[in-house]
Amino acid sequence: MSFVLSVVALPASQAKEPEPLKFGKCDPIGAVKTLDAGLKKGKSLNDSMLMVIKNKQFDGSNACITFIRETSMEQREAAPYAFKKLWME
Repeated sequence: MSFVLSVVALPASQAKEPEPLKFGKCDPIGAVKTLDAGLKKGKSLNDSMLMVIKNKQFDGSNACITFIRETSMEQREAAPYAFKKLWME
């Protein structure tokens, strides 16, 4: 029985946990452009937001989310996909 437990436990201990997300500075203008580009390519909002995070345009705060939404409102003609996803759906 102890052999089975050690064999089962071994692969589980070698499994890598996903790396934590590393945030950058809040860049609402850049984030809206990145979101719009991702959404335009048919990516989901989650996938587009991951692009924003990878580009270090999001600091992880609720305030930054608000700034991104406000910027998408201001740039609704230049970034229609981001505006629609953040305000209309």
